[in-house]
Amino acid sequence: MKKFIIPLLTAVIVVAMVFAGCVPGAAPPVTPPVTPPVTPPVTPPVEPPVEPPADEVAVDKWEFPFVVMLTGLYAFYGKEILWGIDQGIADVNAAGGIRGKPMVVVPLDITSDDFEAGLAAMVRAVDMNPLIIWGPTHDSMHATCVPKATEKGIGILAINNCEEVAVRSKPWGVGLIAANEPLSVTAMNMWVTKYDPPLTKVVQFCSTDIEGWISFGNFQKAGLEAHGIEVVDIPVPSGTVNCAPFAVTAIAEEPDAMLFTCHPVEIVKTITELHNRGWTDNTKNCLFECAINPDLWALGEEYLNDTWAWTFYNPDDPTARWQQMLADYRAEFEIEPSFHPAVGYDAVAITAQCFEALKITGDSARRAEESLAIMDWMANCTYVGAYGTKTIVDYTKVEPAWFFVVESSMLTQGEECD
Repeated sequence: MKKFIIPLLTAVIVVAMVFAGCVPGAAPPVTPPVTPPVTPPVTPPVEPPVEPPADEVAVDKWEFPFVVMLTGLYAFYGKEILWGIDQGIADVNAAGGIRGKPMVVVPLDITSDDFEAGLAAMVRAVDMNPLIIWGPTHDSMHATCVPKATEKGIGILAINNCEEVAVRSKPWGVGLIAANEPLSVTAMNMWVTKYDPPLTKVVQFCSTDIEGWISFGNFQKAGLEAHGIEVVDIPVPSGTVNCAPFAVTAIAEEPDAMLFTCHPVEIVKTITELHNRGWTDNTKNCLFECAINPDLWALGEEYLNDTWAWTFYNPDDPTARWQQMLADYRAEFEIEPSFHPAVGYDAVAITAQCFEALKITGDSARRAEESLAIMDWMANCTYVGAYGTKTIVDYTKVEPAWFFVVESSMLTQGEECD
């Protein structure tokens, strides 16, 4: 029996080893791989492209071409305006610029009497494709130069042009000088009150070559004639060397007073000739607003003290910024300024305040649209300038004339003309 049991057990063990994988050379049992669950890929949402804000500034700096007389007979006026512009830009940039970007002025000289140079300067300004051009500062070049800009849809801020010239360009032109007629007439209304007995005859020395000055002369004459005063005009071309004939002619008219409405250089020469011929009572002389000039102050107190003068700015205005500008100007040049630094400063002030209010971008693709919007805003606005709050109504600045007595090469005893 044992001989059967032992082989049987051996067979059982072998079979068990086979099933257990213990037989040498036997393959291990195959465990099927566990397949993890398939997770679909996560697709991030597609964000729409980020558009810049519609009013985002598109420039690194704001450049303003200034078409200005920097050489020749009228260079002083241009240089005074530019001095005021520099003061204004320094203030704006110190406060962070316009919408965070600095202002830069680019002066372009139109000279004083070269129309070809004036036209070339305006073409250079237009080629800059600006939102607005400051100038030109020469009335007589306005009609020639300005269409170069307006036909391209570029606005003009006429810093130094008389209102009658500036508004010809609307809706593309705004002026920073009040209308000549009310200024001139109210100034003459004030002047006639200074005499007892009343004036009956006045000689006026008139400009023949600056449109704004010719306009002043015409309106001053009308203002005096409204009081029954005879006015004799003596034409005085700018650049006249010998002004003695003007003085001789004036004295021969035997007037009660004389009114000077021409270039300051000719005013100086004419007053000198008058003094040499016995016309020495300065209270009988009155200077129009553009006479205030270094050439005039160089004449000396003997020839100027007690002279009447009118202009459309008040050097005694208490505005802190204006008083600081006045002090800086006197320290730098040792003379009294005219109104020109104030209008230069105001050109910067109104531009900066306009751009901020309209959120101007400077985007070249929107240049025509934004330029017209600038003109529309400036045409009827209130802004803070060199000496207080100023107003423009229907493209024209609104401000009074001021009347003064000249003492020690300064404008004193200022009175606002009604």
